[in-house]
Amino acid sequence: MGYDIIELDEAQIEDVDERLGAYDESFFGGMPEAEINLGVLHDGELVAGICAAMSEYNIMDIKALFVDEGYRGRGLGRFLVRAMEESAIEAGANVVRVDSDTGFGWKLYPAIGYREMGQYTYSNGDANHLFVKIIGKDAVETHSEGTQSLPSAFQLAEMDEEQAADIKDRLDNYEAEYFDAELEESEICLGIMQDDKVVGGAWAFVWSGLDNVKQQHHAESYLATLFVDENYRGKGLGAALMRELEKRARSMGVQHIRVDTFDWQNPGFYRKLGYEEIGHYTYPTGYAEYFFVKHL
Repeated sequence: MGYDIIELDEAQIEDVDERLGAYDESFFGGMPEAEINLGVLHDGELVAGICAAMSEYNIMDIKALFVDEGYRGRGLGRFLVRAMEESAIEAGANVVRVDSDTGFGWKLYPAIGYREMGQYTYSNGDANHLFVKIIGKDAVETHSEGTQSLPSAFQLAEMDEEQAADIKDRLDNYEAEYFDAELEESEICLGIMQDDKVVGGAWAFVWSGLDNVKQQHHAESYLATLFVDENYRGKGLGAALMRELEKRARSMGVQHIRVDTFDWQNPGFYRKLGYEEIGHYTYPTGYAEYFFVKHL
C-alpha cells in the first residue's frame, strides 16, 4: 500500500503531537509543566542566574547557567544548581538534564553529582557533554549536600521574565567568543499520508551558522517528535519518515542528528537506522531513557 510524505501545517503538527502525548501518558501518566528562574544579586545587581524548564516526563532541563566574569570562582554556579534542584523537587521533577559544550564550565556538573551519559563531537572538533542527575530529598542531600548559604553580600531571588532573558543574553554573548551565537533556527516538519489521512509525523529542529572562531559552517539537528498511529505500525512508515527527514537535513548542511527516547518508544528502531547510543539511565519509576546520535 502506497504512502505520501507531506509537509505538515501547524494544525496537523498539533494533532500529531496530541496523539503522541496521549500515547506517552498511557505509560507515564500526567506531565506537568514548570519553569525555574533563579538569580543571585550583589548589592541589588543581578550577577548570576539559572533558567530551567520542565516540559515532559517530570524531567527538568537546565536551559542556561551564567555567572558574570568578576564573580566566578565563588561557588555561585554550584549554589544556583543546588537551589534549582530543590525547587525542581517541589515542582515534581525526578530528573535534571543538562547539555554543556567543551569550554563552557561542563566540569561543574560531575563535581556536584551529575553523571555523564556520554558525549559526541561536532564537526568543528568541540564536544557536547550530556549530564543527568536523579533528584529527590535523599539524592540532593547525598550528592549536593543541600543548598549552602550565600555570602552576606549576596542574595538569592526569583528572576522575572526580563531578568531571565538578560541572563540568557549574557550567556549567548559569552558563547559568541567561542562560537557564532546567532545561529539560525528552522524546522523540518513531515507527515505521512495513507488511506487519505495523516497517520504519522516527524519533526526536528535545525540550528545552523558560521563558527566565527574556526570559520567553519556548523549545523546540528534535534529530533523532537516521531509518531505513527498504532494501526499503521510495522509497515515501514516511521523509517520512511526518518529517511526523508535525514535527506532534508543533509541538504541543509546538518552534520548530526540527536534523539532522546524512552524504552516504550522503541529505541531499537533508531539502532536499526544507524543511530549510535551515547548513553542511557533508568528513571526512578523503572523506565529507561536513551540518547542517540547519528552523524550524517
